[in-house]
This record gives sequence, C-alpha cells and structure tokens, in this order.
Amino acid sequence: MVVYLRRPGPEAFESEDVTLGDELAARAAVAIDNARLYLREHQTLLERQQTLAQANAARERLALVNEATKRIGTTLDLQRTALELGEVGTQGLADAVVVEVLEELVSDTGEAAGPRGPADRSALLRRLAFHTRPGAGMNPVAPVGDVHRFHPATPYAWCLAHRRPVLVPQVDEQALRWFDADPARAQAVLDDGIRTFMVVPLIARGMALGVAAFYRTVTDRPFDAEDLALAGELAARAAVSIDNARLFTRERDASLAREQALVEAHEAQARLALLNDASTRIGTTLDLQRTAEELVELVIPRFADFVTVDLLDSVVENGFGDDEPHIPEDGRVLLRAVAVGEVNGIDMVGAADQVGQASQSAAVYAESLRTGRSILIDQVDESALHRITAHPDRVEPALKAGVHSYLMVPLLARGAVLGGAEFIRMVNPVPFSPEDVALAEELAARAAIAIDNARLYRRERNTALMLQHALLPQEIRTTPGLDIAYRYLPASVMSEVGGDWFDVVPLTCGRVALVVGDVMGHGMQAAASMGQLRTAARTLIAMDLAPDRVLRRLDETAAAVGEGQFATCVVAVFDPVDGSVSIACAGHLPPVLVDPDGTARLLELPTGAPLGVGGVPFRSVEFTLAGDAVLCLYTDGLVERRGRDLDVGLDLLCRTVAEKRASLEERCDAVLDALTARSSEDDIAVIMAQALRRQTDWIATLELSGDPEVVGKARHFVRATLAGWGLDSLSDVAELLVSEVVSNALLHADQPTQLRLIRDRVLTIAVTDTDARAPRLRHASMEDEGGRGMHLVNELARRWGSRALANGKVVWIELELPHWVTGPTETPAGGDGDGLVTNGL
Repeated sequence: MVVYLRRPGPEAFESEDVTLGDELAARAAVAIDNARLYLREHQTLLERQQTLAQANAARERLALVNEATKRIGTTLDLQRTALELGEVGTQGLADAVVVEVLEELVSDTGEAAGPRGPADRSALLRRLAFHTRPGAGMNPVAPVGDVHRFHPATPYAWCLAHRRPVLVPQVDEQALRWFDADPARAQAVLDDGIRTFMVVPLIARGMALGVAAFYRTVTDRPFDAEDLALAGELAARAAVSIDNARLFTRERDASLAREQALVEAHEAQARLALLNDASTRIGTTLDLQRTAEELVELVIPRFADFVTVDLLDSVVENGFGDDEPHIPEDGRVLLRAVAVGEVNGIDMVGAADQVGQASQSAAVYAESLRTGRSILIDQVDESALHRITAHPDRVEPALKAGVHSYLMVPLLARGAVLGGAEFIRMVNPVPFSPEDVALAEELAARAAIAIDNARLYRRERNTALMLQHALLPQEIRTTPGLDIAYRYLPASVMSEVGGDWFDVVPLTCGRVALVVGDVMGHGMQAAASMGQLRTAARTLIAMDLAPDRVLRRLDETAAAVGEGQFATCVVAVFDPVDGSVSIACAGHLPPVLVDPDGTARLLELPTGAPLGVGGVPFRSVEFTLAGDAVLCLYTDGLVERRGRDLDVGLDLLCRTVAEKRASLEERCDAVLDALTARSSEDDIAVIMAQALRRQTDWIATLELSGDPEVVGKARHFVRATLAGWGLDSLSDVAELLVSEVVSNALLHADQPTQLRLIRDRVLTIAVTDTDARAPRLRHASMEDEGGRGMHLVNELARRWGSRALANGKVVWIELELPHWVTGPTETPAGGDGDGLVTNGL
C-alpha cells in the first residue's frame, strides 16, 4: 500500500494525480514482488547449501563412526584398542588423541591405589595410547605406560568423577584454569598450541574405565556440540571394546593363573609323592651302599637323568670310629663313589667315577662340602663343566650327552658332612629350579640320616661282633673218638648282634663237653651277657661237674648278671671210652640224634627252665652214642622263621642232618643252606658230633681187682702199651705213677677197678676205684713211712686230679708227650677199627 500526502495547501489531488499515483504504486509493487521473490529464492538457496553442508558433515561423521566400527576393537588387547581409538579420532575429528584408563583396571588389583571418595576425587590413570595426525606439532607430556594421579580439579579427574564430558571450545585464560592444579600440563597446552580440546569419559556396562582426550592444534574450527557427540560415540564404542579386552585379559590371566596353579599343584603333588616314596624306599637296610643306591633309584627319571652319590673316603674306610669326618678348609677332598645311575639311552656313566673308585673331588663338589650348602648351576656350559668335573677329559662326553642343568647337594647328618649327591638333567629340558633345590635337599637329608644310621650301626655291630668273636672259642681241639664240626653265623646286617654261643671244652680222660647257649635279646648287652655265661660255663665244666650241676650254677650266674636277663642252654659230656653221653637242658630246643642206620629224632629231655628264672631243677639224661651216630646241638635261629611253624623247621633240620654226606663238615653246610639260605635275623650256632669207631692206638684199658699183684700187672700193662704206641721214653715215669696210684687205691680205697691209658695231646693215666674220697697232698714228717706218694705224683705229672663217679672216683694223671710225637690219627666215621681194647694180664 502507498499513501501520498501533500502538505497543507490549496491544491488537492486531482484525477491525473491519482492515475499517476496508481501507476507508480503498480510499478513499485512489481519491483517489490520481484525483490521478494529474489530474497525467497536466495534464502532457499542458502538453506539448501546449509542443508547440504550438514548432510556432508553427517556423512563424514557417519563414515567416521563406520570406520570406528570397523577399526576399534579388532583385537582383545587393551593397548591396541586404545591406539585404534586414537587413530580413528585423528582422521577427521581431532589433531591428537590421548587415551588413559584407570590403573586399577589395568593392573587388575581389584582396588584403586588410593581413596576416591567424596574427600578425594582424584584419578590414577595409565596412559594407553597417544596418537597425532602428521603436522599436529603436539608432544606427549608422558610416555605410553606412564601412571599419573590427576588432581580432582583437572578435566580428566572431573570427567571421571561426574561421568560427563568436558568441552573447551577455545583455550583462553578461563580455560587454562582447568590446569591450575597441574602446572606441567598447563605449560604443555601453551607450548603445543592447543586451540580447543574435549575430554570424554569411557563408560561401558555402567562402569567408568577412563577418559579419551581430543585436541586441535592446527585446525582452526573449535570443537562444538556435534564434535562432542561424535567423540562421545567414538568413546562409547571404544569403551565397550576396552572393557571386552579388559574382561578377556582378566579371564585369560585367570585361566593362565589357573593353569599355572594346576601345573604348580601337579609339580607339588609330584614332589610330595617323591618325598612320600622316599620315606618308604630310602633306608630300608642298614647298609651304606644300598642306601645310596635307593636314593639313585628313587630320583631317576622322576627328578634327574643322571645321579651320583659319593661319600668321603674316611667315612667308607674309617667311618666307624669316634672322630667325625674331616673336611679341609681349602683344596679338594678324597671321595669314594658308592652309587651311580642314569636314564636308559644316555651314556654318562663313563664320565663319572665307577662304584668303589676313590678320587679327588671337583671344585664345585669341594666347595659344597666345605660350606655345607647346595650349589645350583641352572644353565651348564663348557666353563661350568670344567668346575663340575674332576677330570678335563670328561668335559667333552658330558657336552655330547647334553648336560644342561646341574645340582650339587651335600649329605649332612647330625652336623657332619658325609659326602654329596650330584643331580644332572639332560633328557629333561626343564632346568633345576629353587623348588627343586629344596626337594633335593630334603631327599639328600633323608638319605644322609639313613647312611649315618648305617655308619653308626655298623660301628656298633662291628664292636659287638668283635666282642662276640673274642668270647667265642678261637680253636676247637680234636677229640679222640669224636668228629666235631661247628658253624657260627652272625645275624644279617638288618639285625643286631645276638647272644648265641657254643663251646667245646676238653676234659680229663679224653672226655669232651659240648655246649650251646642263647642269651635272649640282641645288642651289646646280650653279647656281654653271653661272654659272662660262656666263661662261667667253661669254668664249671672244667671242674668236672655234671651237666645238671653246671646248669644249676649257671642259673645262679644268669640271675646275678642282671634282672630280666635270661638264656637257654644245653650241655652234653661225651666219654670216648664207652661212648656215653650225659646231657642236660635249660629251656633249649631239643638236640637231634641220628642213629647209625640214618634214623633222625629229637631227644626227649627234661626241658627245665631258661637260665635266670631260678627255682627250677635240672636233670641229666644219659645215653650211649653208638659208632657213626651224630648228635646235633643248635640255637633257635637255625629253625625259627617268620611265617613258618617251628615244627616245620625242626622236621627239616632232622631230615637234613640225616642225609648221608661225605663228611660232617658237608652236613653242617647242608643244614645252613637248607634252613637259613645264609641269611637270618638271629644268630645261629650249630655243633655236630659224630662218634668214631675206637682205635687201639689211642686208648687202652685194664680191669683191676683187690689182689696186691695187680700193681705189677698195671706196670707191665703200661710198659707194653706205651711201647706199642712208640712212647717208650715215658714208660719209667708212667710205671712209677701208675704204681703209686694203684697202690693208694689198694691201701686207702676198697679196691681199684680199672686202668685207662688215653693218648691224645697228652698221655692220660686214669685209675678207677670204689672209694668216693678224693686223694690229697699231705705234709709227711721225717718219721712217717708213707704220705709222700701224692707229692711224687704232683712233681712228675703235668696235671693230676680226681673226679667223682656214681660208685667211686677216678684219679687221673696227665703227662706231656715228647715233642716229636703227635696225637693219634683218627679213622673217619665208617672206617675200619678194632674197637675198644681190654687187656688182662
């Protein structure tokens, strides 16, 4: 609309004026409409251009998002995922991107390194990625992997605490106030020329993981809300990938930890099983070498491929004294190899000392023995082998065999070094570890205790055996009319020395006493008690006491030795003149008697009670041992065995003794082989006595009477017999002594009854009479006509004495044989003989 006005005046608008005004208005309207149309078209064009720009920007953002979808999270690695976010973010959004996550998530400790409550909203972050586009000109404040605690006022800690992004469109003084608490980063912002930045939290599954910071240094356009939204989208996608990587890493680490725990548990179980086996397999015997072999057999191949066990030479040779083994302060020590073992398929035995060989130790070996500590060489090379081996020529074979790990462990027991054990791995690729050292030391300690026990035991055993052998008879004299064989077998190494003993006591008139006893128990006390009882028994028997009286006195002796010290014993006295045997038993197993026809039986004797019980009577039994008959006395160690009935052992003994052999010695060996297999947990003592057929060259008898002429007959008998034996040099003395003893029997006894001449190691003259009174020496005065006969006997005889009989006594005299004369040659059992000679003149 157009309004025309005229100032107040006389003229009014005319029609022409109206027409003109209309024309002008019409033309103006057309121009205005044209302008309006142009403006509308221009506005539309601007709007179209803006929309196109927005669409292009949206496409770029969408492309960036698509790129992020493809590139972020391609691996399950935390650091790689963070770097992928930085690479995508610098393609069209920022000039530099920094990704940092909470340290507690990376280290997976389950807790923050410091408090993060209301009083402290700081953040401990680890830098995972720093990426810039070319030419950005931004230098990192800290390297990747650095851990830094951010003050609560910094944008990074604020972003995490509030879970909201921080957008700084323009870095000015107001924006720099974000870094008042972090001057280093404030200066870096200025130095790097940062124009705008934004910090976006990394949130996944409701948990804040860290922050992503986007910086522009060369791009003029400041970050706006759309950039912030895009950064948030990228951060969200990266956060999920980072969380996935975190969870995967945690599960992987947990799985590896579980696997490692299973491996360690398996190894621990294997070590425990090895230790458990060691408790049952090491030290089963009290033998030095066997104990070392048990250690070697246990650890191959479960622990090592090659093992040697060496002991100090002083321990092996002289290790049973009171002195502890000596280890020199410097230099090498002399060792003796006692056990060597290796895995099948390798040849290393030639590179070590052979069992029983002694040599100087290597440097490492000597050092370990001196210090008493184990030495581990987990990775063995040629220089190490020169220290490990004692001989340079063994280095090359060891290298060829593939030695790669070595462990030396000293054998320590009760504060003393006994030797050492070497453990070597070749086939097993895993080197020895500290855990293996602890295991080897435990195994070596157990073996060392067992070896030291064997050392101490053998010392005690040797002492006891020495004492026992010293107390046992050193020589058994031959006896006329009796073939004797004996065996003494100490207990096996696993058992203590026992108290078994035997004795063969020569008596007057050619008689002999056989004794077998067994002190109950083992050890030094049993051996000492055995010695006392054996000495007492020998003394009592030498006094010509009957077997039952000997046992009665031994019973008193055993009771005096010590309370609870008991022993069993059997005593048999054999007279070669008539083959009579007088035997008594004190709780002992019955002897075995084999008749000449080969029938074996156990003698039925009054068993009595063991010596030391007291109050139990003993009784002697007499029988005749016929020619070729065998009497066997033994201890219970011969027939008693675990898991075998005693009657079975006795029956086997009877059958074995009854078997015909070429000699009595062979019978003894057969008995030991059949019943003991040369190994017994108890001592064994065996005596076998076989009656021989009587010979004329060693015994002669003459029956006497009360006729006074018997004295002359006795002298003539003595001279004739000695001449037949080639003992003419003794005839004068023997006639004189016989004359005196027979005359005394006629004068002081009822009558003499028998004269015996026995040729053994000495010449024995025995006169039997019917009077029980023993002759004695008297001091005759100058006026006495008699009383000097026994003085004459005492001066001329080697020994003399008397022995009571059931119906009288026997007076015996011994004369020394000339030095050129030996005892009689006896005919073995079953040989020819003329029997007992009885002469009557």
